[in-house]
Amino acid sequence: MEDGNQNYESIDGVLLEKKDRLIAYPAGRKATSYKVPDTVSYIYPNVFYDSMLEDIDCSSVEDIYDGIFRGCNALQEIKGGENTEYISWTSDMIVEFTGINSMKNLRELNIKPSMSQDFGGFVELDSLTTLRIDAAGQKMDLSGIGGTPSLLTLELSNAENIEDLSWIARINSLSALKLRTQKSFKTEEVLKEFQNMENLCTLYISKIEKLSDLSWVKQMQSLQKLDMTAIEFSVTDLSPLLGLAEINEIDISSYSATPRELEEDVKKQIEEIKIQKPEAEICIWE
Repeated sequence: MEDGNQNYESIDGVLLEKKDRLIAYPAGRKATSYKVPDTVSYIYPNVFYDSMLEDIDCSSVEDIYDGIFRGCNALQEIKGGENTEYISWTSDMIVEFTGINSMKNLRELNIKPSMSQDFGGFVELDSLTTLRIDAAGQKMDLSGIGGTPSLLTLELSNAENIEDLSWIARINSLSALKLRTQKSFKTEEVLKEFQNMENLCTLYISKIEKLSDLSWVKQMQSLQKLDMTAIEFSVTDLSPLLGLAEINEIDISSYSATPRELEEDVKKQIEEIKIQKPEAEICIWE
């Protein structure tokens, strides 16, 4: 590259565009650790393809996403920092993200974490509003996420082996909660953890082993959408649903119960809900 080039710069073989964009890293280089220059805020896709890097410091980078690291098969750790605003990692390659407590400007985090991922420091993330975690059926401690100050949306996928979900109730700002599982949650006690979440507007639970009680929804007066599926259904009292002043959509289904199998009293309660909430979309075992 010619000296004095105004658009490109090479630093130790790493090619930058206008100082703030990293566009090429030497393939096959044997270094195992690399720190992205402090001037770089954006990294092009596939930049680290065929590198030997095990840990990369991306503290200056605003958007960290898995496409950047495609083909970087030795990678184990990525560090973010104060400039990090967005992390999206859905790749099957499991890495650990470090420096979370320093990501003061992080707005969205979408990851499939490693078993060793440290979830401490979330209480310091004032800008984080959206968090999506694919637990991949692993057992992990997510309690450090409780108390995240500004979180609005939380989605947990493949979360059937997350044994403790009580920390979710400590996220007072939460507006939307979605829990997705391949298998089912073994106990409905998990639902009672959410009963004091007064700001929750959307609750989605893809599968729970047994549903016998809905009294826990009474205090969720901001709830607008309730979407649940139960393997076994034995609820006899649907009156807590009538007390939800803001509700506009209810979708509750069961693998074990069909409309014909429901008790007559339960069928009458379903009809009463539809009458008293004519503007709401009510779909209960239909």
